[in-house]
Amino acid sequence: MKITLGWLPFVVLETIALVSAFTWELTASALGPVLWRAQLYLLMPGSILVGRFIEKFLWNTGLSLRTRGMMELIGGIAVNAIIWLLLLQIVRGLRRLCALTNR
Repeated sequence: MKITLGWLPFVVLETIALVSAFTWELTASALGPVLWRAQLYLLMPGSILVGRFIEKFLWNTGLSLRTRGMMELIGGIAVNAIIWLLLLQIVRGLRRLCALTNR
């Protein structure tokens, strides 16, 4: 699978967020809060939307907290990917428009 230049920053940022989400609890040093903030901000748009969905529809279904947390993490990354795709489309459209007007 080829990762284009537009998707490379997304993959790097979401990988950092994913590693931070799994490791922030494991450290007792000052790095723990930094990792927590990193995963909070990097997963922000998706985690808010998916978190609301899980809280509203899946809270009293008997799923464990771990399962709901994994669903929120995976869903948050998926929502962030959709947002990133929309932003890439806007940037590409603006670049095409600028290229047409500069001819």
